Amino acid sequence: GNVMIPLGMSGLLAPLIRDLPNCSVIYCKPVHSIRWGTAGPGNPRAVVRCCDGEDFPADYVIVTVPLGVLKKLSATLFCPALPASKTIAIEKLGFGYVNKIFMEHHDPFWTAKTGGYRLAWSPQELREEDTWVNGVTSFERVPGSHKVIFATVSGRQARKMENKCNAELVRDLTNVLRQFVGDPSLPPAASIMRSDWGTNPNFYGSFTYISKDSN
Repeated sequence: GNVMIPLGMSGLLAPLIRDLPNCSVIYCKPVHSIRWGTAGPGNPRAVVRCCDGEDFPADYVIVTVPLGVLKKLSATLFCPALPASKTIAIEKLGFGYVNKIFMEHHDPFWTAKTGGYRLAWSPQELREEDTWVNGVTSFERVPGSHKVIFATVSGRQARKMENKCNAELVRDLTNVLRQFVGDPSLPPAASIMRSDWGTNPNFYGSFTYISKDSN
């Protein structure tokens, strides 16, 4: 089930960061490439080059980027390239899309006892390619909030959703809610916030899974 973490994920990291020496964590410093295996007289074992041209020599580099970043950038991120066994594993592992859209309603249509809505699309609806709404799997209440619910969008539709403007999302989600709740008078959300894991250059997706090609 879902676990609520006080202060969010930053609450987990704060105690660890407090014990680190000052200036040991650098933020907003995207990496361009990692040169490794070049140890020799006068040469470090590895060099991390940032997009602004600054280099960081190192004895070891631990890379913990999401699989989506490796799939998109591993060919240019590492110099020399990773061993074939690593690149094949990166290629065959699955990495998919799930996004959430949070909707604020000034006049909520649900009650405290409403457990949420699980959507069941017909096979014909799921085959439709020109829409993203058939990727909406559920609407759920946000714990601790009386005015916010969120929609979960999965699969390729979650990636397609990221190309829509907020006005389109509000319109489409309102139509979906009216369809499944059976109330054509349900009001649209007053405001929304949404994730964009598929296009975020720090992630390029949101979850790893064992694909049929993995072994």
